Amino acid sequence: MTTTKSQTLRIKYCKLGKIRFTSHRDTARMWERALRRAELPVAYTQGYSPRPRISFGLALPTCYESNAEYLDVTINNSTIDLTTLAATLSAALPVGIDVLNVNIIDPKEPSLQETITSCTWKIETSGTDASTLQAALNTAMEAESLLVSRTHKGRDVQDDIRPGVISVEIADTGTHTPELPDSVTLVAQLATKPRAIRPSDLLACLDTPVEAVCIRRLNQWTATGTEPPVAHSGSTTALSDKHSKEASNGQDNSVERQLGPRSGPSLP
Repeated sequence: MTTTKSQTLRIKYCKLGKIRFTSHRDTARMWERALRRAELPVAYTQGYSPRPRISFGLALPTCYESNAEYLDVTINNSTIDLTTLAATLSAALPVGIDVLNVNIIDPKEPSLQETITSCTWKIETSGTDASTLQAALNTAMEAESLLVSRTHKGRDVQDDIRPGVISVEIADTGTHTPELPDSVTLVAQLATKPRAIRPSDLLACLDTPVEAVCIRRLNQWTATGTEPPVAHSGSTTALSDKHSKEASNGQDNSVERQLGPRSGPSLP
């Protein structure tokens, strides 16, 4: 499949392993370099300081992993082979970042920031056994409010995150990290509007001490319960050998397999 005119590409990628310690800004710079290395004819803004027309989705907090990150890239008039572009971009990116698919979208499509309304998170925890953690989760879900302290414009404020905790459940006991045989894995659906709720916010509201060992974003969802809109180009690529060892990092993907397609209530 090729493009012969200006197009907007939506790229889905993962960020796994040691690369999780890089910030969102560092990741943006990595992408700018990778697009140049891949010789993709990226369009630039006009004016005195032209910038590549790249639009990122929700920022991934530093130290978090992800199976589902997105960015939109506008390209100039050219012929682009989408069937090989994913592999070309993966080869130009650092170990741990792999392009999962590349699709053409309508340029009038709402931005990723506007489109995404919730995310699914896998949270591997330690410090609390499964029964105690389940009791704390039940208490939190039955509460009318869950207050978390944040700093906003130099002032400490309290936000009620309870409306944005759509669901949370224990998905697995025991760990895939040998050093922590007693960890408990949660899967939580958290809203991103009016303000994104982080897994760390949820853990901070529980009435038992619990520590996050590894946090991974599994999916991002629109208000209709689907992934961000894309055209079905079928240009999906598997992880390359160069990246797969670092990306897997010894993690088992049983939680992702259990999750399946999202269903359930829309945002409150």
